[in-house]
Amino acid sequence: MPSLAITNRPLSLGDIVGRSFRIFRLNIKLIAQVLLLPTILLCVGRIGFILGLTHLSKGASGFDSLPIWGSLALGGLILLLVGGFILYLRLIALVRIFTGFATNYVEANKFARQRLWALVGLTLAAFAATILVILMLAVAIGLCVALFAAKGIYLVAGAVGMVIATVFGFFLLLFMSVVGHMCLSSMAIEEDDLGALISHSIALSSRSFFRSILFYLLTTTSVALLAYPLSLPLVVIIVGYSISQGIITGSHHSSSDLPVYLQIISQVWEQLISMIVTPISFTCFGLFYCDLRMRQEGLDLVERVESMQAANSPELELQ
Repeated sequence: MPSLAITNRPLSLGDIVGRSFRIFRLNIKLIAQVLLLPTILLCVGRIGFILGLTHLSKGASGFDSLPIWGSLALGGLILLLVGGFILYLRLIALVRIFTGFATNYVEANKFARQRLWALVGLTLAAFAATILVILMLAVAIGLCVALFAAKGIYLVAGAVGMVIATVFGFFLLLFMSVVGHMCLSSMAIEEDDLGALISHSIALSSRSFFRSILFYLLTTTSVALLAYPLSLPLVVIIVGYSISQGIITGSHHSSSDLPVYLQIISQVWEQLISMIVTPISFTCFGLFYCDLRMRQEGLDLVERVESMQAANSPELELQ
């Protein structure tokens, strides 16, 4: 296992985020080269899916054109899935490099490609867990609302239950997001199976629950502060067009009211922004994963011992 040259000591939350931005700035050429292909696939997929779905929803193309637009939407959806998995695998490879577990992209990408089925499994598990949590919260809130019809102590119990369910659901969804990002980071570093990765990520995050939640909010806010200014030119163009066409003051506010060329520009622009902010977010959580392992499991000490053993092994063989 390579030495953790980039993350050889625990860092504060602010230092982790700041270091992630610096890593992105220093490796922007590599990141652009690595993410170009999946970004193109996602752009084409989003354009095809949006255009196909827009024409199908309007129903103005005639029955004969429905298979064409349906095929376009389906092809776009397939490209989105393929491009998404390629993007995440390449982001995993980048995280492996930026955390010091690979010396070059070829080595990191070879490792990342072996994690494809683990990534598919994690995607399905995250989707199922999200649906389950939403259903549980819906049932809890429904029971609380039912108590509102009563009087006295039941009304108070319903109000208290509503507050508890809302707060608990908010933190549970945040924690699930943290665990999901931690699983992706561990996938870039560890060689364990998916079950071990998920249980390890839950253990690391739960032992530093509030620190993990705070880090998630800090990372999300930092990335959003970068993304919003980058989105501003597109917002100005769309708002300017909408005002000139009277769309904003009218009764329709759908993005389908925009001309095709603006929809295409919007999809491409948003994907380019994602190409910038997503690697930063992944790097943040990769460094945070290593930081938690150093704090809780002494990962830095283990790495130093392994490095010393590797350095001394030739001498031992000679003796």
